[in-house]
Amino acid sequence: MEKVNQWLSLAANLGVLAGIVFLGYEIQINTNAVQSANIAAYNEVTSSWADFAAEHAVVLAKAEQHTSLSELTPEQQWVYAGGLAVKTFHQAHTAYLHHRAGSLPHDVFEAAIAGLEHQLELAPLLKEAWHNQRHHHVQEFNDLVERRMPDLKKAGG
Repeated sequence: MEKVNQWLSLAANLGVLAGIVFLGYEIQINTNAVQSANIAAYNEVTSSWADFAAEHAVVLAKAEQHTSLSELTPEQQWVYAGGLAVKTFHQAHTAYLHHRAGSLPHDVFEAAIAGLEHQLELAPLLKEAWHNQRHHHVQEFNDLVERRMPDLKKAGG
């Protein structure tokens, strides 16, 4: 009887081990699926940003000729600060939140932040808009962006 109990115990332990391995495999499959979905969503948001910029190219080009958001017409303010800036910042902020949660790979997150940095360098009015809108984001995201772009923090006063 002792031998039977030992064999049953071994079989049970192997079953538990197999279950743990299977669970790990299922978790990895689920993680990959979530990451793939978030990458697809990020790509969709990026396309939406590009569509918005193309649709409002004339207004945005005129807005970029100014040195302050206060110089913009009401239409330009809505399109620039209420549209372009919101889309730009929220795109990166969402990528940050997904990355922080572990559902967006690091290289995709780095690409999103590099894209934000690039846009902030290309469009000086976005730097001013950043300071007007940074309260919409978690503090850790603001700190990250301002750490990576020290001149952004200085520009805000």
